[in-house]
Amino acid sequence: MEERSSTERRACSLPTPTSISARLPNPHTVALSIFNDDSYFAETASLLLYLDQGSTNVTGALTKNTLTSPSPVVTENLQGTAAVTGTIGVTSDRSFTIAGYVNTSHGKV
Repeated sequence: MEERSSTERRACSLPTPTSISARLPNPHTVALSIFNDDSYFAETASLLLYLDQGSTNVTGALTKNTLTSPSPVVTENLQGTAAVTGTIGVTSDRSFTIAGYVNTSHGKV
């Protein structure tokens, strides 16, 4: 079980969609969004998959998922009407656990 903070940044590589879908028995959707972005941001993501060469079928389970929607705190300090100046601050702090296991050819991981 591993606990991660949402403030940590992770990077990994994403195989092409064809290589992913060729190995999955059922359709899967992988999506990424930025909370309350109103389409102002472009999102990119990477997905790292490890293949078990010793198994034709790999099973597992998600045993805990405490991830919830973010609740950012927005503070505005704006002045003016025709020309608006000031600052806008956004903070968010989350703690969550996503845990599970995979039954591999080498045992449960």
